[in-house]
Amino acid sequence: GFFIKDYDTEEIEFTTPIYQDRLCCFMKKAGKVPSAMLPLLVFKKPIWTSLLLTYFVIALFWCLLRILNENLIKDAQLNLASHISRASISIKLLQVFIDVSILIFNSPFRRFSKLNNERVLISSICLFSLIVIAAFQSNLSTVYTKPMYYKNIETMAELDERGMRINAKYKGFLDDTFPLNYSDLVNRLHKRVVWIGNDSLVERLNKYNEAGITRRTQFEISYRSQNFHLISECPRIFQIAYVVPKNFAFLEEVNDILNRILSAGIVKKLVTFVSYQSRMKYLAQNRNILFTPTRKVFTLNDLLL
Repeated sequence: GFFIKDYDTEEIEFTTPIYQDRLCCFMKKAGKVPSAMLPLLVFKKPIWTSLLLTYFVIALFWCLLRILNENLIKDAQLNLASHISRASISIKLLQVFIDVSILIFNSPFRRFSKLNNERVLISSICLFSLIVIAAFQSNLSTVYTKPMYYKNIETMAELDERGMRINAKYKGFLDDTFPLNYSDLVNRLHKRVVWIGNDSLVERLNKYNEAGITRRTQFEISYRSQNFHLISECPRIFQIAYVVPKNFAFLEEVNDILNRILSAGIVKKLVTFVSYQSRMKYLAQNRNILFTPTRKVFTLNDLLL
């Protein structure tokens, strides 16, 4: 079957459309997150940012309180180390930042202030630390026992942000997928499309961090089982039909046969069946990854956690 489009010739015509297909981009699936990176994934980025900002707000508030106390109260009530007590105000404020980090990370704290206003603040920091550390530890066990993977690309905008090369096996895909002057996003993606000719598309995508172009049906049949990921947002949709010479004498009879086949659902049944077989093959090959058992044997590492 051929896409129903203008092929710059008047020597052919199309039969009745058989089915609809999409031109989509695909790439190698995102890999598994290394164990060393898992603690950073316990909280999402906004939460990490909020915790960092909270640290600075608490430290700055304590610095203001310490400056006020330095001017009104004797150093003995601050209970500072002798070398800190003799140091400049900048060193004392730096010590405040260090004390806040010690309290937030729930580490042993040696010198507590004798002033009630600072003790109230320290008690609040300890309570805040207790909540954060408890949430961190409970989520940490989850990320270590459940496999985590990097996020796959799902939209054309995300593909554009990555700036990766897009490989096309057929020359026709160069203009069919990203037509010029459609939008700024499509124009940028069009510039990244490269025709690879006789090179193996699968080998190239496995070797480099690049994308490829294929028909959605072809992906379901051939590429899904090879651990590739299809970007859900597909740029083009085409009707597919057979091609015959211009003024073909039996076009009406051929269309009549095709309409009967379509009415019987044979084409849809065939495409669905082949896609289903491919998906079952993929699930069988990746059973250990896709189906996480509900019970897990604890190891020494889990006990240490």
